[in-house]
Amino acid sequence: MATVAVVTPIYATPENGRLELFRHTLRSVQQQTHHNVVYLVVDDGSTADVQKFLRESRDSRVRYIRREKFPTDLKTASNALNLGIDCCIGRDREIFSTGEAEDLAAVAFLHSDDLFVPNSVELRIKNLQNGFVFTDMALFTSSGKIPRIRYGDTVSVANKTYATKNPREFNHHTIMWSLPFLRYLREFTARKYNQYGVFDPRLFHGEDRDISLSSSEAAIEGNLTVNYAPFVSVIYRTHPKSISGETLDEDVAVQGNLISLKHFGREEINFDVEKILDRMLSNPPWSIGAFLPERMKKRIRPIRDFIGDIELHATNPKLWRSLEDCITH
Repeated sequence: MATVAVVTPIYATPENGRLELFRHTLRSVQQQTHHNVVYLVVDDGSTADVQKFLRESRDSRVRYIRREKFPTDLKTASNALNLGIDCCIGRDREIFSTGEAEDLAAVAFLHSDDLFVPNSVELRIKNLQNGFVFTDMALFTSSGKIPRIRYGDTVSVANKTYATKNPREFNHHTIMWSLPFLRYLREFTARKYNQYGVFDPRLFHGEDRDISLSSSEAAIEGNLTVNYAPFVSVIYRTHPKSISGETLDEDVAVQGNLISLKHFGREEINFDVEKILDRMLSNPPWSIGAFLPERMKKRIRPIRDFIGDIELHATNPKLWRSLEDCITH
């Protein structure tokens, strides 16, 4: 059975309460139906005792490494993710046993406040070919509600337009890379974007979106397979204490334009008419509000989430119950 590595960066302090959220994240990985999982937790300079917390789990599949933050580090998980991914690419024998290193076939990442569904690894490794796979994603709130499912796009994969069509709709957090492709991606980002690691440590927001675009571009260049699998693999937590939740809207807009300039050579506001219409029609009626001022979006989102919650209950009660079980257990 193939070994799959899952990398989680964590910055925990006595004040931010991250270990309590991470308790659920850890459990979701431990409960995977695919048993050959190496869970690599990268402590990003925490002041809370993450190593002791993990030791108490008494799970030999969990591995711990620590990096110290530098004063120049941005407030993102990119450096910690890059360290963990580099350990996987190099099949680091301080992390992996000989058998695990030989059988290592794929790598995924999971943030320390999100969850895997129980068959997340099993279904993705079955759908992974020589590039990477991505899936649908559920969102849940700090109150434990699942307001909506964010679906993927089979058409864009078939047409190899996944790097340029609806770039915001790509479910970045659901990516699983094959190990050979991840090596190729590491070389690609260094060569094309002169960056250290597959996650760009120069971005203070949107680094997950950036990695999906880099992955797509590398797959197109290398003629490697990208596969969309229509199931939920990750449950993404939305809460005000997340790094994204603490980022100012103005900074998000600036960073979004920087990412667009990096990958498309233009700012997002210069999308042509075809792309604007495509974006508006991708998830109607809510996507029509994509170009509204942020203060208006904030008023619309609670309504969207409330209606999405009702729709999920009505149209797919089995999926809703299974996702609720993931959150409550």
